[in-house]
Amino acid sequence: MKVHDVMTRPACVCTADTSLDEASRRMERSGCGTLAVVDSIRRITGILTDRDIAVAIGKTSVHPSQIQVREAMTHPVYTCTPDETLVAVVERMADARVRRLPVVDEEARVQGMVSIDDIVLWAVPDGMKRKALLKGLRAICAAHHPMFDTETIAEYAAVSTSSEKG
Repeated sequence: MKVHDVMTRPACVCTADTSLDEASRRMERSGCGTLAVVDSIRRITGILTDRDIAVAIGKTSVHPSQIQVREAMTHPVYTCTPDETLVAVVERMADARVRRLPVVDEEARVQGMVSIDDIVLWAVPDGMKRKALLKGLRAICAAHHPMFDTETIAEYAAVSTSSEKG
């Protein structure tokens, strides 16, 4: 099975000059959590996730309308082409520890987006080997480390215990 069989098209896009509040509205309207960041001829220049927006806003007191996508986007971007196999794409996602890849043509113009969700929903029932998918999912999920270090956990436990006695 190939990427073009399962990818979402068209991809939701914005430019590096788009404000974060506008990018967030685009995500909400389209129901997607990722925007491909493109130049004037739709070539990929970055990728912006809802998490990127949250982290960028959390780092500053500046209003999101005053922050441009270029300040929060990830670049360079891992991509794939419509004719690649899903096995190869899952391996790339696993290596990069990402859940989505922009699908680009030979000139790096965005054609769509493929996500791990697309692969699970459409490729597995159609015959993609579960072992290959599970290996990729394990690697992708390994990117998410615990939120708290051990000191923070110990402090939280001490506060919780003392407030319960309280």
